[in-house]
Amino acid sequence: MDTILNNREIASLIWLAIIGILFLYKPEVRKIVFGLVKLAFGPTSLKLILILASYVGSVVYGLKLLNFWGISDLKLTMMWFALVAIPAIYVASSQEHTSFAASVTSWIKSNLRFLVILEFLVGLQTFSLVGEFIFILIVSVLAIISVVADIEEKTQKVKILLDWVLAIIGVFLVVRAMSYVGDNIEKLTNQRTFKDFVLGPCLSLFLLPFSYAIHLFVKYNNIFSRIDRFCPKPLVFRAKCISAITFRENTKLASEWVNCFLRSTIDTKKALRDSIRLYSNLPRRFDNPAPVLKELGWSPYITLNLLERYGLNPFIYQPILENDWGGETNRLKFGDRSLANAVTFRVDGNEDVASYLKLSLEINYQQDNADDLLELYREMGNALANEVMGIDLPNALDQAIKNVEKAEYEDEFYRLEVDVDDYRDKSAGFSVFLKMYHLKAYQAYTAREPVY
Repeated sequence: MDTILNNREIASLIWLAIIGILFLYKPEVRKIVFGLVKLAFGPTSLKLILILASYVGSVVYGLKLLNFWGISDLKLTMMWFALVAIPAIYVASSQEHTSFAASVTSWIKSNLRFLVILEFLVGLQTFSLVGEFIFILIVSVLAIISVVADIEEKTQKVKILLDWVLAIIGVFLVVRAMSYVGDNIEKLTNQRTFKDFVLGPCLSLFLLPFSYAIHLFVKYNNIFSRIDRFCPKPLVFRAKCISAITFRENTKLASEWVNCFLRSTIDTKKALRDSIRLYSNLPRRFDNPAPVLKELGWSPYITLNLLERYGLNPFIYQPILENDWGGETNRLKFGDRSLANAVTFRVDGNEDVASYLKLSLEINYQQDNADDLLELYREMGNALANEVMGIDLPNALDQAIKNVEKAEYEDEFYRLEVDVDDYRDKSAGFSVFLKMYHLKAYQAYTAREPVY
């Protein structure tokens, strides 16, 4: 506990040095690595790291004033700075739009869990330096082979076997650590051990506001650069100020708002205010959607939210052209393959009323539970039919989805279609499309006067 590095940390550093030397032995690899290092520690990155170091220094000084940090904690703090703080800042600057609440939730999930206690206990008891050197090699080789075996379906049994071996090793380490704790309970239940356990999570907690500020800075910097390019110069400063004040941490909505510069003409103060007001009100439309008469169509906000329970999370419903609006959900993938089976959903119409939707199912791998996905897809289609038409999905269309066939249905207000693209033959994969039109929109579409 009082040594600078324990045997496991020393063995890990030795292996990293060996691997680094082997990689750098080849000139082409050396060139790539040096390029990445130059990129990672360029002028901008160094400024960010210096600012981060200053912030962490102020946090450490505050903890020292509270008698919660001493010079003996320097090793742990430096390791935390290199292995946690710097990567966290890079992640914060590159991650997708997120909220501070989500960042706090992520910290809680990462630090306040039983696995963290187990990891800490396992790290208390190490083997000899030679033993750790061999142990890390064996575990690393087993883990790498397990990852490789997961790529091919025919080697899945090998992966299962190796996962069991790794699990047994993990159980052995936990039992060994618990035995050590039992034999040294008085030594471990002291302030020093408690501080070693909580210092890392405590520093990570103080890092949250800083990393989130970096996240907002990077996102708004990208947003403002697009404002510089597309907004008339007299309105640039006003657009930046009003957008930052209005959208605050909702950088996703701010980014969508900037996209409207590409599709519309905003050249006056009034047009700027109206466009920001329009986008700032969109979340409220999803939370409290206005009812829509069946004779007119259906609510785009309700239908986009409807499939959220299946994992289809809605993106913003927004203007596309002058009076035409559109919105879609994420691409819900089933599996880890690059072209995994997936479901997508799209709605089109005007600001208040939707007149067209399309629920798409892509089956690229028949062996990956294609029948179960068709059943889930039918369930989604039935939920949409209930919301849009007030009835279950017509039996002809339900059977068409089940059999992967084309079908259509029409009543007084709506037209429904099931379309199929079978990629030459269904055994190679296929796509199913459930389309719902408001009849007036469909008639306008067939008359070559599309409204979406």
